[in-house]
Amino acid sequence: MTDFGASRSVDREDVRIRVLHVDDEPDLADLASTFVEREDERFTVETAASASEGLERLDEAAFDCIVSDYEMPGRNGIAFLETVRSEYPELPFILYTGKGSEEVASDAISAGVTDYLQKGSGTSQYTVLANRIANAVEQYRSKRELETSRERLSLFFDQSPLGVIEWNDDFEVARINERAEAILGYGADDLVGDSWERIVPDSDREPVGNVVSNLLRDEDGYHSINTNVRRDGERIVCEWHNRVVTDDDGETVAVFSQFQDITDRKAREPAGELETRVMDEAPVGITLSDPSRDDNPLVYANDRFEQLTGYTESEVLGRNCRFLQGERTAGEPVAAMRTAIDAGDPVTVELRNYREDGTEFWNRVSIAPVRTSDGEITNYVGFQRDVTGEKERELQLERKERRFQAIFDDPNILVGLIDTDGTVLDINRTAMEYVAATREELIGQPFWATPWFDHSEAVQRAVEGWIDRAADGEYVEFEADLVGPTGEPYTVEGVFRPVTNDDGEVVSLLVSDRDITERKRRERELRQYEAYLEESSDIVTVLDEAGTITYQSPAVERILGYETDALVGRNGFGYVHPDDEDEVREAFSDLVAGPEEMVTVECRFRTADDAWRWLEIRGTNRLDHDAVEGIVTNNWDITGRIEREQELEETNALLSTLIETFPVGVLAEDESRNVLMVNDRLLELFDTSRAPDEVIGTDCERLAAELGERFVDPERFVARIADLVDRRDSVRDEEVSLRDGRTFARSYEPIELPDGFGHLWVYRDITDRKDREQALTEERDRLDEFASVVSHDLRNPLNVAQGRLKFVQRECDTEHLEAIATALHRIERITEDVLWLAREGRDIGALTPVALDAAIDDAWTLVTDDVAHAELRRATDGDPLPPIEADDDRLYQLLENLFGNAVEHGGQDVVVTVGALEDGFYVEDDGPGIPEGERDDIFDAGYSTRETGTGFGLNIVEQIAEAHGWDISVTEGADGGVRFAIRGVVFAAE
Repeated sequence: MTDFGASRSVDREDVRIRVLHVDDEPDLADLASTFVEREDERFTVETAASASEGLERLDEAAFDCIVSDYEMPGRNGIAFLETVRSEYPELPFILYTGKGSEEVASDAISAGVTDYLQKGSGTSQYTVLANRIANAVEQYRSKRELETSRERLSLFFDQSPLGVIEWNDDFEVARINERAEAILGYGADDLVGDSWERIVPDSDREPVGNVVSNLLRDEDGYHSINTNVRRDGERIVCEWHNRVVTDDDGETVAVFSQFQDITDRKAREPAGELETRVMDEAPVGITLSDPSRDDNPLVYANDRFEQLTGYTESEVLGRNCRFLQGERTAGEPVAAMRTAIDAGDPVTVELRNYREDGTEFWNRVSIAPVRTSDGEITNYVGFQRDVTGEKERELQLERKERRFQAIFDDPNILVGLIDTDGTVLDINRTAMEYVAATREELIGQPFWATPWFDHSEAVQRAVEGWIDRAADGEYVEFEADLVGPTGEPYTVEGVFRPVTNDDGEVVSLLVSDRDITERKRRERELRQYEAYLEESSDIVTVLDEAGTITYQSPAVERILGYETDALVGRNGFGYVHPDDEDEVREAFSDLVAGPEEMVTVECRFRTADDAWRWLEIRGTNRLDHDAVEGIVTNNWDITGRIEREQELEETNALLSTLIETFPVGVLAEDESRNVLMVNDRLLELFDTSRAPDEVIGTDCERLAAELGERFVDPERFVARIADLVDRRDSVRDEEVSLRDGRTFARSYEPIELPDGFGHLWVYRDITDRKDREQALTEERDRLDEFASVVSHDLRNPLNVAQGRLKFVQRECDTEHLEAIATALHRIERITEDVLWLAREGRDIGALTPVALDAAIDDAWTLVTDDVAHAELRRATDGDPLPPIEADDDRLYQLLENLFGNAVEHGGQDVVVTVGALEDGFYVEDDGPGIPEGERDDIFDAGYSTRETGTGFGLNIVEQIAEAHGWDISVTEGADGGVRFAIRGVVFAAE
């Protein structure tokens, strides 16, 4: 029953959405709940493991939506739905099932399911489920809000049979409806903007003023009866029903008044005795309500109404008959009754009502206005009839019809209705899309003779056999390969289902099938994919959402040493290096959350022998792929590359350290001539205050122009750099002069970089070397001049003196002449040594492999040619001394001077020993030796311990050694003589 125009305020629904998820698999329920709550922050999902537990939860708490599985022990999802519908007819209910048959779908629709969703694979299904929940709840709430908070303005104005006035907050007329104009005789233009006082006579202004004051304070005044003045001056009595509209802060923003002229109202008297007896004895429930009273209460109810509802007369009179409504009462019929009453029209609806004991029944309610002779509505009469049985039969029939129609209209299913003899009775639109014929052409034909099967007699015979079996009551499943009207092949899978009457007789056949061509294609793809995985040289892994390995390709045995199935069923994170696990888990989470994501990560993976190998893992989300249903990773073994990179990093770090510590300036540029690297030394050489970080990345051409200003010829400096870069010609120690007098040696080398060519520049400050070279040149010039003097101005007189001495010795014999000869010979030796030092000094020729043993023998023979008893020994146990890298002439001269020194100081029977050192050789004698205090002086020019010595022999030895880069030291010999050790010698390859 309706509320007969009574006003109701409806609170806005809480934005939170509370969902009950019923599934006998708790893990799946928890997983779905987690993903659904993640999709929409309004969701709070609670779970139950069975339909019984779900009903208990419904009794304990209120939910906005139910999501239920189908196959559950004890009571399946359809039975659960029917139970819920008996108590909560409008509550959103979504059947979320893994059993995706049309039969289940039809039963669910018949039972009043809100939505039907088949479980799939991957996480995207939870997004769909969340959207379905949100849509269902929003529609449910919108419907309830519409039922409980319908806008009243239209009732007050366009639809109300009473006069209606809207007042502003100063209680001035804002607008009036046509009925109000008719009652008061004023047009809207006459009253809008005027005070209420215009239509109230002076006699009633005080009580009406009190009503107005109470209304503005929203305290009272909602109903009043007072005298009003029409435009023509006639006074009338009106009954007023007032409503206050406030804003969110409780401030009054408007007042609406609904009123009627009751001046000529006749007393409402009971019907005559006959009418009363007829109503009392009627076989249907009859009620009368009084719309002139607040809330349109019942003023009469017959005995049949009391029997129908279980309420006594005292319990119903004075109440609006909405008390018959309950939780499962639909909003549409209630709204229809309210609309009809507001319009003064009769109406008949069917709705669920509730008896006094709480039992539910279907009530066919007819309501009609009772009018006076002048058309005024004085009452509403209502007729109620219990039509529960009739309604249940209708609902059962509707469920069957909906079930059949849902199957027949399914756009994904090819459906046909066939007689038991195989004649086509009906075909749905989906099936017709597969043949080049009209529906009318096929109806009445044998099903096996239709165009679906005319490509193959074998298929036709099979179809005829399937129909015969189904006509005998068998449920026949089949699969067939067919050909479309344009020649394209396709495959269907379906069933012939017998349809029986109430006596169990087969009266027709329902054939339904699906196009599974795409599924067959996916199955072929899966087989091909598996073949690819088996042959892949890389490890291909499939994991579920938790990281558990479900497949491993054979390459895992070759790369990691595991048998193919050894890791299946294990969590892959357990084999990742602990230092890499967080990064891998984060990447995996991104994959699971993003169906279109592809992630690459490098990590160490434990091998079967407990070692670690580096893998590059590329993961792709294939959870929604029908053939894969998992996270797929391709795993490349990059251990060798990582090790090379680590070695390269170490090398680069070492190279960078070396470059930074080089005493030379270094700059490298890329192919685009941008600075890649520069060390501090180069910036110091060019006397710039810029740091390396400021220079790296800058343009080398601009940098060259900037630094070129420091050179004697800036343009030449810049042009030469550009020329070398263009030609990519290597240059070594090219000298460039600076304005401040310094000289740099510049070297250039083209280099190869990972991404192209580059250029390497090295600058050395050779100013000091140039100064030394200049000084050396000047010194050599002086020595050359000195040697020329010695050679010409000293040697010539010496030769004359020696010649004259020979003549004198022939003419006379005296000991003084021998002394003169000895002195002249010493002068000659000194002259030769001085000339050698002046002309040769520390210069040596090209180094070549020299047989040290042969050089020793030659030098010893020359020195001891006239020394009979001197002895040469080798401390090598008979093994030859190794060859060395040396200037053979200078080496011979070094040995000659060392041997000569030994013979000169050790006497005719001196013993000289030559032996090998780890990095050189030594020469040792058993002569008188050299005092320790004089050993630092023996290499000085002119030093000699004998009057007959020149003092230059050991100085020559030192200079030859230094010219080779050797070190020479003096110690005491094993037998008390002197030992000369020559170290730093480079041994030649034999």
